Amino acid sequence: MSDRAATLYFDLIDPGSLVMLRRAATVVSSRDLVLDLAPFEVRPPPEPPLEAAHPAWRAYWSEMHPILEAEGFTPRTPSRVPWTRKAHELLEHAARQSPGDTAGSIRRAEALAQAFVEHDIDLARIDTLVGFARDWGLDPTEAKAVLDVDGCAEAVMLHRDAATRSGVRGVPALHCGDQLLEGLHDVDTLHAFLTNRRSHSPSLRPST
Repeated sequence: MSDRAATLYFDLIDPGSLVMLRRAATVVSSRDLVLDLAPFEVRPPPEPPLEAAHPAWRAYWSEMHPILEAEGFTPRTPSRVPWTRKAHELLEHAARQSPGDTAGSIRRAEALAQAFVEHDIDLARIDTLVGFARDWGLDPTEAKAVLDVDGCAEAVMLHRDAATRSGVRGVPALHCGDQLLEGLHDVDTLHAFLTNRRSHSPSLRPST
């Protein structure tokens, strides 16, 4: 890969982000590429969480349902749409324990997003997130302490600020150099983008 840094902006309640995480994992593992993950909260606090019954959310979920199934997921329409700040904090904490582990970062993010999409897991609950930390081999006491005191909250907010300055308007979005690749794309398009080959996708535009 070139020396350009590539970043995938995502949110854990966004089914499109889950699909892109799965596809990115395929590209990274097969090509030994490096990809940074960065949170982009759809509804950062103190904005109210999305309403699960909102017509636009329901329509998006219906549109994504067959796409998720094609990727091997078993989607379940969520009964709530939680804030994801704490879940992203956990991912940040985990990444700090194993810097440079691209595959591990993607795997952990996919696990949280999949838990929401398939099992309606409330990703805002600290006790639930501590369970994930334990499963990943992290010290659960340390993870709980980090989450209790908002230990990685600033990092999550800074990622979103950086994304906004780069022109990111929503998720999923890939940022690399002076280009943004927005929305859902197949594995071949992701590979071309991550290996610094110009794509002709209509969703590719200069970053700001």
